[in-house]
Amino acid sequence: MKIKLIIVALFMYMQSMCQHLNQFGHFINTGNEPIPYRLILENSTARIKTGELTLDGSSVFKTNYGYVTLSGSDENAESIVRIYSVGGHKLSENKFRQTLNFTLSVNKKYAAFYDGDSLCVIDFYHSSYKLIEGSNIFAVDDNGNAAWFKNSANTIHFNSFSILVDGPVYRVLFYKGVPLFITRDNIFALNNRQLSSIYKAKEGRIFDVETIAGKLYISVKREVNEKFIFDSFVTVDLLHFFADEETSLSLSRKKRNATDIQNATSRMSNLTNELIADPLYYFEDTIYQPVGNSYCEMQEYTAGSTYPHPGVDLLGTYLQEVRSVKKGYVKAVLTTSAQYHWRIAISNLNTASTSQGYLYAHLEET
Repeated sequence: MKIKLIIVALFMYMQSMCQHLNQFGHFINTGNEPIPYRLILENSTARIKTGELTLDGSSVFKTNYGYVTLSGSDENAESIVRIYSVGGHKLSENKFRQTLNFTLSVNKKYAAFYDGDSLCVIDFYHSSYKLIEGSNIFAVDDNGNAAWFKNSANTIHFNSFSILVDGPVYRVLFYKGVPLFITRDNIFALNNRQLSSIYKAKEGRIFDVETIAGKLYISVKREVNEKFIFDSFVTVDLLHFFADEETSLSLSRKKRNATDIQNATSRMSNLTNELIADPLYYFEDTIYQPVGNSYCEMQEYTAGSTYPHPGVDLLGTYLQEVRSVKKGYVKAVLTTSAQYHWRIAISNLNTASTSQGYLYAHLEET
């Protein structure tokens, strides 16, 4: 049964003049925030209202020549990329299996995303698409060239050049045309096919890196006395780094003691699944949790695309903390359809192979 739904979402952003680092260690007010728009869903059609324009899609980005929209507000359906002129005239429409980590170049003349098999680079001036080898860890420069990391070989790639790096790369970005590759405690710059370390964390790990108003900002994370401490550093020339801000996030909460967990387990001894805490109300022993889509509930957001929902959607409030239900190993941080599907995959085992674990989805990027 198709149900007529009209959902209106208004995204508003308050600009801070001085603070860039939030309490979770991420940078805010980077200049890359989505443009304000209203999203209208009616039956199986999603449309975007921005200014006087109405565009097809569920996410929108402003380009140097107009707009680009993505469709794919549901989990397992294909994604549609549409390119529009400044006046809202549709220039092209193409379907892809996925649009992982859709990213604009700094000058907004190009974009790139990973479709699950290849990197797709979009040239907005010509409304054209180019598929190249790549991964979901990448960036695209102002000339449409992609830099990316190949996890299986621990190699970085840029302009038909590749070089081995020591350990995994978590982030790639361009700063003033120079590709930067971020590992756990190092930032490497690739200049003239020479890879050099420009920054190394003295303690803790590199947590976030962004360019803001022509400067490069680095967030470093430390755990001290049951709290995370985030220190930011800023540079203009990639040579001199200056301390900027410090924020912290307390980890001290009411503890779920072993007796409570054992009692709860005995009450549900007939269940074969693993007992976990609620990721939204983690420190409550009993909570009435509103549920959106439940596990294996049949989904039909797109005509002709019916599938069982692969998880349980717990309804919370905007920017509510989401807690890991158990300790594990972070294996992926990505988005499948712009801001709607930011997610973190946490494995039970420290392995490069497959394993059981938990997926936390529909998260706010920052």
